[in-house]
Amino acid sequence: MVAGMIGFMAMADDLRSVPARTTRVQRQRQSAAKPVTAARFFAPLTDADVARVSALPAQAQAEELLERAIGHDTHALELFDRQVESWIGQIRMSDRCGN
Repeated sequence: MVAGMIGFMAMADDLRSVPARTTRVQRQRQSAAKPVTAARFFAPLTDADVARVSALPAQAQAEELLERAIGHDTHALELFDRQVESWIGQIRMSDRCGN
């Protein structure tokens, strides 16, 4: 009888852990389904780039300048600092921003 109780308790523990394993597997499948954006590498920001970036929508400006600043482009960081206040309320977190 004692052996039967021990066996039942062990089986009950296994059954309780099944949803946790299922949830973990589901999360792995969901994260694997997200496309991975490859890092882009830029040449240092030129005056032509500044004109092009300035003509982009606020979200695209912020994303490109952030990527360039992360890549240690000091000119991009300066432009980012100058523009950031004008983007308030227009920028959303995206995969490209490091979401």
